[in-house]
Amino acid sequence: MQLKNTLSDRESFDNYLDYKDELEYKYSLIHGLSSRKKIYTAVIDELRDKNLINNDLYEKEKETIEIIFDDGVLNDIIYIILQMLFICIVCGMGIIVVVNQLNILGKQPFNKSLKEL
Repeated sequence: MQLKNTLSDRESFDNYLDYKDELEYKYSLIHGLSSRKKIYTAVIDELRDKNLINNDLYEKEKETIEIIFDDGVLNDIIYIILQMLFICIVCGMGIIVVVNQLNILGKQPFNKSLKEL
């Protein structure tokens, strides 16, 4: 049974969508546009403080903010993927060169002096 003071998930989400843009604008003026994590965190905190969202939505949004704006981890993953891609491209080019050279060598006799015998 739901208490009268608690919001449903639907009401919380609707309130989140209704007030999010205005609060983002307010906090972007305060924090500047350089720190999106601070802006999103301040917005979700204010919505919770004003009881416009329930605790479940608050926790989910905080977790999402932490995942999206986790400092360094995403950059490390991107660098590793780019390094793997670069290594694959270089190895592929090397394999193409070796295969072409083997085809050229396969068409030529190994010892041309045998024809003289």
